[in-house]
Amino acid sequence: MAKNILYYIPELSRNSGGVFQYAVSVLEGMRSSKNKIYVYNHTETEFLSSRFGDTANIFILNHRLGKLNRFANKFRRILNLIRQEVNWIPEFEIQSVAGSILKKYNIDLIHSPTQNYPLNDFPFIFTLHDVQELHMPEYFTPAERENRARNNRIGCEEAARVIVSYNHVKADLVHFFGVAPDKVDVVTIGKPDPDIDVRETPLEGEKFLLYPAATWPHKNHVTLIEAFLKARNLHPDLSEFKLICTGHKTDHFNIIEEFIRKNNAMGFVEFRGVVSDQELKQLYHTTTAVVVPTKYEAGSFPLMEAIVQQVPVICSNVTSLPETIDHEAFVFDPDSIPEMSEKIFSIACDLEYRKLNLINSKRLYSTLTGFNIAQAFDEIYGSENSGQK
Repeated sequence: MAKNILYYIPELSRNSGGVFQYAVSVLEGMRSSKNKIYVYNHTETEFLSSRFGDTANIFILNHRLGKLNRFANKFRRILNLIRQEVNWIPEFEIQSVAGSILKKYNIDLIHSPTQNYPLNDFPFIFTLHDVQELHMPEYFTPAERENRARNNRIGCEEAARVIVSYNHVKADLVHFFGVAPDKVDVVTIGKPDPDIDVRETPLEGEKFLLYPAATWPHKNHVTLIEAFLKARNLHPDLSEFKLICTGHKTDHFNIIEEFIRKNNAMGFVEFRGVVSDQELKQLYHTTTAVVVPTKYEAGSFPLMEAIVQQVPVICSNVTSLPETIDHEAFVFDPDSIPEMSEKIFSIACDLEYRKLNLINSKRLYSTLTGFNIAQAFDEIYGSENSGQK
């Protein structure tokens, strides 16, 4: 029997990086769902309506927050500003869905794909993307670690089901939070986006490497730039190449920018910030290769997108990335500048290496594109224990 699912993404933002991509990708996959999907969002309704407005089973709700919720969110923002100066103050998450909305659309279940969830006493499923703070606590303040731990612990306890994208995240939830293994469903997102396609022979023109990622510390931009500069110095064939990075510029970008300035790399290292979907596709289809040097990732959308579009790609050897690319010749230690620089030279200039890389991507194409997201999620929504906490 079909259900009415409230897809809970109230403050989804393009600055969220992979979480934004995940949420939109799931919606793309759910076009063929047997259930009705009602999307609860206040920040990207115009974008979501234009993208899914013609979909028979996906409905974008355009509800304004009530006065109480608007006041609570304003109060939360003030407290979070204070937290920047006094980090012992906990971060307050004010999240709820009006009961009138649940009643109006006869909602059976809430699914929150952004690692945040409503506080209503109502059955919900949430996607937990990672527990990076437990593996790399140095990248988080004590208050951030406390908030994330509290949010994840309560979510795992209260949710009817927990969805993760990779087995290593499931293992973390079992190990750190004591979650029962049979409560966690692993559903890997591959290529549900219809705009991603295999590129033709790239156009002749500017030679560049591409890294699409927000500038969080674990994304490892500084080490990538250092490895790129080393490769340029060692190999004259790279002298015409640029490194182009896209994605949200976080506070950490100041450190990256200072490193670029000190190394006089302004002319051949470029950060474009958040770009349109069309511009990003154009970059994928004209770049020489994609490099993914991250130190931690639940799963990498840039890696999967490069493989699906048949763009030469190399990546670090962390978490799920080696499993995704499935070939040891194309991975490197994200902390080893010499190793990364040699892989950069190979993927940019070694024709046989590039050819082998593309053969590998063609082998992986069906694995990343053949998965039926709607079927997997519909089974979870329909399970007998999905409607109860």
